[in-house]
Amino acid sequence: MNDVQVFLLNLPAPDSDQPRLISYLSAEERARWERFGHPLAGQRFLAGRGLLRGLLGRWLNCSPTLVPLQTEGNGKPFLALERGQKLAFSVSHSGDLVGVAIGTVLRLGLDVEALREEYDAAPIVRRFFTPEEFEDWQAVPAGQQSKVFFRAWTRREAYLKGTGEGISGIGNVRLTMAHDQPRALLSCAGDPDAPKRWWFSEFTRVPGYVAALAVEGPLMAVEWRPIGWEILSQTVDKLD
Repeated sequence: MNDVQVFLLNLPAPDSDQPRLISYLSAEERARWERFGHPLAGQRFLAGRGLLRGLLGRWLNCSPTLVPLQTEGNGKPFLALERGQKLAFSVSHSGDLVGVAIGTVLRLGLDVEALREEYDAAPIVRRFFTPEEFEDWQAVPAGQQSKVFFRAWTRREAYLKGTGEGISGIGNVRLTMAHDQPRALLSCAGDPDAPKRWWFSEFTRVPGYVAALAVEGPLMAVEWRPIGWEILSQTVDKLD
């Protein structure tokens, strides 16, 4: 099994798969799923949490229902592991795509974003990125600025999810606008060593989407696995 794997699935899950996903949920998670008023939001939660439990169960060698998954006050899930165990995960949704990243690393963050052509990103880049990043982004040819923005945004979100800072730390980091740079983090306010500890991986082979992974720890291989629902059960049961 690779040290970091990322699984990507398209929504919605077929009706035939829903009972198995529901069976993975805890009583609290099932009640939360039943409270979703928007169908797509419910589908995202069921797919993300069901997939997460199935995959974590394989990594931890236990039934998905026995995965020690708990929820923080803000709704973010975390693992209540025994001392000495090391396993990080991250879940992301956008549009009709759900992603789950799992790895035997200190911390990691995953972000998935649906691309929008000719998106006017200037107000967001000016507001949330550093002045240096804004200058770098403006230097990109106009026809490529939208795509470059979304790739830069996913790297930013992935890092902030990995550190746990969330949106509150969005202006504290500077990242490169160049693609496919493992050391994409150039600086971080209050943590000058962060660029040495964190590395990044990107994935753009799902049409209409871009995904980014941020990992704290030594550089290692990442296995990106876009899978179909028809092979989900085999994936959960037979991870390489």
